[in-house]
Amino acid sequence: MTWIQYNWLKLLAIAFLVGALQQFYAFPFAYYQFMNWIVVGASLVTAQQANIQNKMFMVWLFLLVAVT
Repeated sequence: MTWIQYNWLKLLAIAFLVGALQQFYAFPFAYYQFMNWIVVGASLVTAQQANIQNKMFMVWLFLLVAVT
């Protein structure tokens, strides 16, 4: 019981990976669409952090990645 209490994040990551692999084999389009949303989210967060640091080139670069 204590192993599960302290390692719940690892179990969640394994379950997520198994679900993603299952979805990849069953529905390839859904997997790519899911990965697209992850890339868009990461790009927007990175653009926001670049904006805080006043690196405007990086802001526009990651906004371009998020849009495409």
